[in-house]
Amino acid sequence: MAIKRFDLNVETVLEHWDKADSVREIIANALDEQKLSNTAQIEIFEDEDGWHIKDYGRGLHHKHLTQNEDEEKLRRKDVVIGKFGVGLKDALATFDRRKVNVTICSPNGVFKLIKTSKSDFDDIITLHVEIDDNNQLMTEVGTEVIIKGITEKEIEQAKQFFVQFSRAKKLEETKFGTVYQKEQNEKAKIYVHGLKVAEEENFMFSYNIQKMTATMRRALNRERTNVGRSAYSQRVKDILLECKTHHIMDKLANDLENIERGTNCDEVLWTEVSIKAVQILNTSGKYFFLSASETDTQTDLRNIAIESGYNPIYIPQNIRHKITNISDLSGNPIRDLIQVGKEYDESFEYLFVDIDQLTAEEKKVFLYLELMKEIIPPPKTVKDILISERIRITEDTEGVWEPKTGRIIILRKTLESIYRFSKTYFHELSHAESLASDCTRLFENQLSDYIGKLTQILLEKQK
Repeated sequence: MAIKRFDLNVETVLEHWDKADSVREIIANALDEQKLSNTAQIEIFEDEDGWHIKDYGRGLHHKHLTQNEDEEKLRRKDVVIGKFGVGLKDALATFDRRKVNVTICSPNGVFKLIKTSKSDFDDIITLHVEIDDNNQLMTEVGTEVIIKGITEKEIEQAKQFFVQFSRAKKLEETKFGTVYQKEQNEKAKIYVHGLKVAEEENFMFSYNIQKMTATMRRALNRERTNVGRSAYSQRVKDILLECKTHHIMDKLANDLENIERGTNCDEVLWTEVSIKAVQILNTSGKYFFLSASETDTQTDLRNIAIESGYNPIYIPQNIRHKITNISDLSGNPIRDLIQVGKEYDESFEYLFVDIDQLTAEEKKVFLYLELMKEIIPPPKTVKDILISERIRITEDTEGVWEPKTGRIIILRKTLESIYRFSKTYFHELSHAESLASDCTRLFENQLSDYIGKLTQILLEKQK
């Protein structure tokens, strides 16, 4: 058959494209064909003829040079990269403008670029593709693009548009896409079906979106680069909300504390993502969550949680309000300070001991209570002072003041010595007098007041 010429009808040239952009389109087409035809991995290699990009699909046909959207790719929109049917034409036009020689070999012929007259208009020279279907370079299967006049560096630049050629470590795969570790000292990458479409300065992770939204499909421009965040932010959220691994959520939850400092990554500003991170961390049972303002007002509960082995995570006030009364992934309530208080109250279990049940040595120590009450009379808020075999289920708390009941409860073990019993009693008495919790100024002032009074009485008796 005769050699045919196909007018590319390239009207708008992407003048800012360089050689790497064109190679990107060739690689994208090869990867799409690999997926659509379910054939072997593509090859990219160099020999004496130049750089080769080869797939093992069905082979390029002249109809692929039209500007119509590819019907097959439209049907398989959640699998392939291409959409517009113009990527190859843009690449070929750029190769011509950049003086790069390109030959495309397929079972349907050998395709080369030439400049020739437009049909019926001899005075108008345009870019055509010359198709030779009787050329020895024709392949038996697939499409092989041979490029001369391009460097290894430009090939590598083109490959870096694709996640499969990057060094990024895969962290977790979901039904919406995959999370990758951001490469050190580099921007985060946003990929769609493996092709980079944007970079993010302040994202914690890189993402490969594998299920597009209608908004994304509309927003993907002809060049498929520099896509705005509004196009893909919902899908990135969807990916994160599907994640189950602690590695990802630990980093996000710990980053919540950086919001107050202004050093946080952008993902944690999405409320749904922050709440999911809190839920996953809570499931591990190692953390409790509070806002910065609660640090000053709820010191006792914070200290109780820390002493119980939980690590504090400081979260923004808006997130703090939203986690109240919600459950984690195991169905347990989120451990905020309200929950800490509930768990603390539920941890108390008393086994009261009557005075006649005490040993002779214990009674001897306990009788000093009347003398201590004479020296420093307890406030009227104290209704009773009791001895219990145990106070808390989880540990040997030596004493507790119950504001609601007006009771001071002291652990039986403290009756082993006057020192241990008296220090516990006056500690709890300070709570009753000051109505303040541990580690507060009011409580410490009251305890200091008792120390001063006792010291004064002791020294005056020495005169």
